[in-house]
Amino acid sequence: MFDLRQQPQGAELAVLIQGKGGAMKRRIIVSLFVSMFVCASVCQAGFLGSGRIKKAQEFERAQMMTQAISTLQEEINENPTNAEAHLLLGEYYLRTGDGAAHERFASALALNSKNASKISGLYMAGGKGNLQKGNPGNAKELFLKAVSIDSSLKTGIAKDFQTQGKAHLQMNAAKNANSYFKEASYFDSSLNPAICDDFYNAGKSHNDDKQLEFWQLSDGYCKGKYNQEIGTSILNFAKNQPKEEKKKLVELAKKYVDQSVIDGVIPPPEWKTVFKKEYIGIGFTGGPEKNGAIYAAKFGEDILVNDLVSVTGDNVEAYGGDKSGWMKNPEPIKNKGTRGFLGVRAPKGEKIVVEVKRLDDDK
Repeated sequence: MFDLRQQPQGAELAVLIQGKGGAMKRRIIVSLFVSMFVCASVCQAGFLGSGRIKKAQEFERAQMMTQAISTLQEEINENPTNAEAHLLLGEYYLRTGDGAAHERFASALALNSKNASKISGLYMAGGKGNLQKGNPGNAKELFLKAVSIDSSLKTGIAKDFQTQGKAHLQMNAAKNANSYFKEASYFDSSLNPAICDDFYNAGKSHNDDKQLEFWQLSDGYCKGKYNQEIGTSILNFAKNQPKEEKKKLVELAKKYVDQSVIDGVIPPPEWKTVFKKEYIGIGFTGGPEKNGAIYAAKFGEDILVNDLVSVTGDNVEAYGGDKSGWMKNPEPIKNKGTRGFLGVRAPKGEKIVVEVKRLDDDK
């Protein structure tokens, strides 16, 4: 075994060369042999590493990615500090959709900080590729990796998402457009006003529920800017919808406009008389119940739930089907589901008027 620390270096070797004798010659020969051995070992490792990388690149050009990746893995196993191998393997992983790319890139960056721009560039290329394929979620993941290395990339990324959003907007694909616009906003919220206007202007070319879809999405990027237009659009669309759907839309419109605007587009329902009869009081002792009661109207038939019932006349009294007690000169009562008959009574000869009103909201 040779101890390299004991071998002559520099000037010492020169002195030995000038000397005479077999011992000196043997020492020089040994020193030269050790130097050549060390050089050969180091150079061989470099040549092998360079050779594997070139071989991996040849496999990649031949579209033999499995072999290319295997070759680089072999190189990293033998030479774990080969930053170039880590970088190239990360690139190949990225292109094949393997999440191991992130670990390889991290190693390449730790071994050589100059790889930062290359790695961020590869992430950017991967993100753009996913955008073109219609995968905004995957694109965002890769773009975030790029931004973690270089935050100045945010503006360009946001514009890439915005461009894709506009393309889908031109195809009237509102939801798809929004999936891109929301990512554009994530990377650069200063684009929100422009996105808002894009959605609003796209909606203006429609006069149906599509307009409502565009305008509601618009509101997500500029809260309140187009409230009047959105609310009025909802109400105009609601006018021709079935009763239940109309109610839902009116409730939705309340998020954007006040009640006066709603009433101006869709007038509130009015109370309409559906039952009205006059009776003559028989006092307080006659009738079927011997207390002067007159069966004026039947709950569930003449009087429905939420109908408004009024009983008028001088000194009149009324009670509901539950016979909870007589009410003198009662105020109009809204029926909440009473059963039986509405009973009325008054002094003998006095007129009793029973009127039932119902909201006319069937339009």
